[in-house]
Amino acid sequence: MKEQILKILDHYVISAARFSDEIGVQRSSISHIISGRNQPSYDFIKKVMKKYPELDVEWLLTGQGEMLKDRSDINKNRIQDLFSALETKDKSSDIEGNNVNNHSLVGEDQNENKKNDVTNVNILENIVFFFKNGTFREYRPE
Repeated sequence: MKEQILKILDHYVISAARFSDEIGVQRSSISHIISGRNQPSYDFIKKVMKKYPELDVEWLLTGQGEMLKDRSDINKNRIQDLFSALETKDKSSDIEGNNVNNHSLVGEDQNENKKNDVTNVNILENIVFFFKNGTFREYRPE
């Protein structure tokens, strides 16, 4: 597993110290794994996978296969979950009467209500992820 840890450090361009801080283990743990003195614990592997869910577990454990899971599947699932969460939040706001498009306003003329309907609609159009290497990826709801 020493080789996999070194590849992770290289891929994310981070030091062993930063890696240990990110996953929440002692720096000596990383040092001992890289030196070959110790094998990683189950808890260590869980922490790595929690911080880096895009890593393939089989690769991490055995070195076999690709380091990263199929990105399109990962990103599609994450984006779908994000859009679902936003839709749920919008619906709950409507139910509670907290939506900015509440039509129970008194004293405004009908044209003003229509104007508010158009300008205050909060519909998610797209999400853009910017990566450290200067690239980006854009997602739109289906």
